[in-house]
Amino acid sequence: AKILSISIGPEHNVISIPLHHSQSPWSEAQLKAVEDVVIDFLYNTRCRKICYNTAFELEWFSYFYGNEILAAGQWEDAMAQSYILYNRLGSNSLDANTLYRFGLPLKSFTQVDIKNLDNEALENVLLYNGGDSKFTHKLFYVQDPELKAFISERSISGLEVYDEQLARIPTLVLAQQKGVAMDRNVLNQYSEQLTSQIKELETVIYGIKEVKNYESIHGTLDLKSPTQIKILLKDFIKDPACKLQNRDGSVKFSSAKEVLEKIDHVFTTNLMQYRRITKLYDTYVKPMYDSEDRVSLIYPDGLIHTSFNALLTSTRRLSGSSPNLMNWPKHNDVWLRKYFIPKPDCKFVSVDYGQIEARVIALLSND
Repeated sequence: AKILSISIGPEHNVISIPLHHSQSPWSEAQLKAVEDVVIDFLYNTRCRKICYNTAFELEWFSYFYGNEILAAGQWEDAMAQSYILYNRLGSNSLDANTLYRFGLPLKSFTQVDIKNLDNEALENVLLYNGGDSKFTHKLFYVQDPELKAFISERSISGLEVYDEQLARIPTLVLAQQKGVAMDRNVLNQYSEQLTSQIKELETVIYGIKEVKNYESIHGTLDLKSPTQIKILLKDFIKDPACKLQNRDGSVKFSSAKEVLEKIDHVFTTNLMQYRRITKLYDTYVKPMYDSEDRVSLIYPDGLIHTSFNALLTSTRRLSGSSPNLMNWPKHNDVWLRKYFIPKPDCKFVSVDYGQIEARVIALLSND
């Protein structure tokens, strides 16, 4: 990982600076001098430092330039403003907001592959960075007076919510950096266990008479295809439970779980188990390994670094991605948590609010 470039400046005077891009013109000594100036600016400037998704930017800055940068000066976030004011847009992306605000689809002006910027022409990357900075600054100062005037339905000030959002950022950045350790041996054990169960279920399913009859006409049955499963249920197993009626009286066929549970057949019994096991494998095990279409979610340091999203849900509740550790099984299949281990001299502590929904209702109703 490296910071390829950075752009700094207000709406009308943006400077894009190449850093560790493969086409950067600096010698090693020049690069150090340039980066020292950038670091000094980030730490010591007294102006408002406006980003779009400040948590994302600070995660990179703090990783390379030190965690003290999280408390260095006044950081602002145009994305947090937009989240509070216009969450109804359905997207908090800079592109969506510049289109909504200025009629400008910003990203269409810079044809770069954002997943492969190090191999893009440096000039295009710098223009891409500069455009982001220019319109982030412009957007912030358009939204700033609206945020100051914003009052929610519960008489909460928009600025109050905004300040709370900014206050969460350092904690979220540090939590992401800390990461969670993995026991690779346990992970490998679960991988072998689940893949073995999947193969056993496939052997059983593909040996069923009705499946063989299907394949003699239609070719290999894709067990993950709802369309093919519906054809099998309708034309070969011929159970009326898969036939449903729409509100307008028309007929449709379904292979949903609630339908399969009504069909007493060896195929549906094994298919439901197959779906359960493959979901566990595809969601909680497979992403931990490199594959043709994506890299492992385990970082080179051997840790999982979940991205905590504070500007996504409509309720301001945190969400997570890559992976969403908050969504790991805690009742059924809780064993899947066992490949997460505490770091040396640490322990996991499970904490939950007691009856939080009832407490919130009591507070809001003044009961």
